[in-house]
Amino acid sequence: MHPLKSRKGSYIDYKNGFGMIKLTQGKFSIVDIDDYEKVVHFRWFAVKSGRTFYAMFRKIKLPHLIIKCPTGKMIVHINGNGLDNRKSNIRVCDIKDNKKNRRSYKNKSGFKGVTWLPKRKYYQVCIGVPKKYLGAFTDKVEAAKAFDREALKMYGEFAQTNFPKESYQCTN
Repeated sequence: MHPLKSRKGSYIDYKNGFGMIKLTQGKFSIVDIDDYEKVVHFRWFAVKSGRTFYAMFRKIKLPHLIIKCPTGKMIVHINGNGLDNRKSNIRVCDIKDNKKNRRSYKNKSGFKGVTWLPKRKYYQVCIGVPKKYLGAFTDKVEAAKAFDREALKMYGEFAQTNFPKESYQCTN
């Protein structure tokens, strides 16, 4: 069998185990090989929403054809890339849980949950709504790590950390 199977610009890469669905605006969406035949027949559009693009056909987002989403829930992309629709990157969650998975906001410290207070000359760390005060730090990296540890305790798999989650897991 040929390693690449093409259909109107979309193709399967058997060697690497994924399919690429051609979208508008020169974009592609990545899917698992077993989902490729389900979704390749539609004319998908690249639609920008916030910081990322999503693959849509009429009002249907591509991942909704891949996994079932109960009413009151939503499908989210774990890595934040709305065009990565492999099953390993999409999950169903509550809207509340998805808000915990937001990326860092642009601020002077460069880290989520860390605010520089110039008059006091330290970094303040807060998390959640209502805000939980975690402390004051002179080093912004240590402040960011304090935020990450608390985010992992509070939000588990939905935590969006400043550094890779793996660096906080204990090894026994």
